[in-house]
Amino acid sequence: MFIRAFMRSFKVEITNSVGNQLDSPETKHVLYLDREYCFYFSNKEKANSFRVKLEKYYTNYCYLINDLYITTISNYRHYFFELKPFELKLIKEYISVIDKSFDYILSPIKTPNSNVFKYSRFQEIFNSLSSINAFLSSQARIKQDRSMRRKCEAFELHLLEMKQSAKTFNEKHSKINTYDSTLEIIHDKRHA
Repeated sequence: MFIRAFMRSFKVEITNSVGNQLDSPETKHVLYLDREYCFYFSNKEKANSFRVKLEKYYTNYCYLINDLYITTISNYRHYFFELKPFELKLIKEYISVIDKSFDYILSPIKTPNSNVFKYSRFQEIFNSLSSINAFLSSQARIKQDRSMRRKCEAFELHLLEMKQSAKTFNEKHSKINTYDSTLEIIHDKRHA
């Protein structure tokens, strides 16, 4: 007997672009992540195909970020008994932001702007992980703990690589799925 496990994943919505003055029949379906990353499609099938690809990529991305989160918690626990109460409180606040951001990203919320809100939560997670890591790095420097300093340096590089991989993915697909000729058509009509 096969038992299907429930797995949370990143979900996005496709919206209709009808109503924007730059719209044309070729840009009926839009998938927004933020102001920089808008993907335009002429038909629903292409939009759905890309949505599935995007959801799969960002679900895997969530798993990779979660691995970074686990590493952060492990490094934090390394100094747990040596931290002052206000330092513990600060780190716990960052951890709370990360947990809430993950919950939001992986929630099935479907509102007109949910894609933008979900995508912006990745930046919140990265900022919180980076802040915790910077604090742990300063603790390692104070305690002259070379091993932890190296871990923190490697961790920061890994965070930057993660950000860059998402940016590369979005830019690659933005070039493929952007319909730029609407701007050219409007420009041609003005000067005709």
